[in-house]
Amino acid sequence: MIKKVFPQFQVQHKIARQWFKSRVGLALAETTREVAFCGHALGQTEPLIIPDALADPRFVTNPLVIGEAGIRAYAGIPLLSPEGLVLGTLCVLDRKPRAFTPTQVDALRALARQVEIELLLRRDLATLGRRSIAPSQSEER
Repeated sequence: MIKKVFPQFQVQHKIARQWFKSRVGLALAETTREVAFCGHALGQTEPLIIPDALADPRFVTNPLVIGEAGIRAYAGIPLLSPEGLVLGTLCVLDRKPRAFTPTQVDALRALARQVEIELLLRRDLATLGRRSIAPSQSEER
């Protein structure tokens, strides 16, 4: 279904890895889905807020928490298509426990909406590009 809505995305039913498309201060470029914080955020439409991963039973033994990455705090917002499909997340991580304020969560939510708009614009431009190429190719025949 996502492939029909966003054809430029390569989608598999069971994606085994998570990729960080942009990152600052984190050496990891990808992780397995089994340890991904974002995997938990993908199953919901509201923000996933984890002020202290060592205090959360879901993450207390997570290698991203107890290992070299040392992640302690997470806030993630699911990125949704206009059709309501979850495409990924926009998240922030910290190596220190942190209580995210409502203002910070609202700002992350606003940034996530901007990402959704950019993805939609990219999809629409790709669709328009395919439509404008199709008639000219048929005219050449």
